[in-house]
Amino acid sequence: MLNGAPRSVLDQLRRDYPELPASDAFQAVPPEFRPFLDLCISAWRGHRLFGLEEPPMYNYVDLRGMDCLISIGADEFLGTQSEHEHGLSIWQPRDDMASGQFEGGLFIRHSNG
Repeated sequence: MLNGAPRSVLDQLRRDYPELPASDAFQAVPPEFRPFLDLCISAWRGHRLFGLEEPPMYNYVDLRGMDCLISIGADEFLGTQSEHEHGLSIWQPRDDMASGQFEGGLFIRHSNG
């Protein structure tokens, strides 16, 4: 059990080991913190594969006949977090996805405005 707020513990580990989440930096973390760090890195953080995600309401791209192949939420460990962006997604034609063809598609960056 860790005392304090998990976010505070994670922030301190990130300050102590700025190279995280590189595997060699992970090995430098004291063993008692590794399970906690592993949970933080591998947790479900808004990512969705083959999701039924709705297009962002501010999106002006015509996505009729398309489905979301993958949606990746803003994530500090993946480097997709910024001041203005809160994720990205890739959309494929529905018929292509149904037949297992995943070439092309649309890449959409989700921003705050």
